Amino acid sequence: MSGKTDPRRPAEVVQYANFMAPVDPDALDPHASVLVVASLVGLVGLYLKLPVASWITLFLSLSYFSTARRDTMDLKQFVVVLMFGVMGVLSNIFFPRRPGADTVLASIFGARPSS
Repeated sequence: MSGKTDPRRPAEVVQYANFMAPVDPDALDPHASVLVVASLVGLVGLYLKLPVASWITLFLSLSYFSTARRDTMDLKQFVVVLMFGVMGVLSNIFFPRRPGADTVLASIFGARPSS
């Protein structure tokens, strides 16, 4: 080595700072939480065959569609949630309930099955 320069360049070292990027309030979609709740309710309605939950999912997804801005809309999640609601409603209408399904729901929710 002919020179005594430090190859790590200590003059260009940047000290760590706890920096959080500024949040643009226009970039956030306040209606996105509606889709998360609708997807959870839709899964409950689809798997437990609860018609009320499926109708609530359809209502929440359509209310999101009517109130969200089109440029920030999460179209994929909207379609998935809408399909959860539609399939939940259709499965409640066209597919019969299993015998003993009321006892399973009663054991989950702690109610006694009607005899």
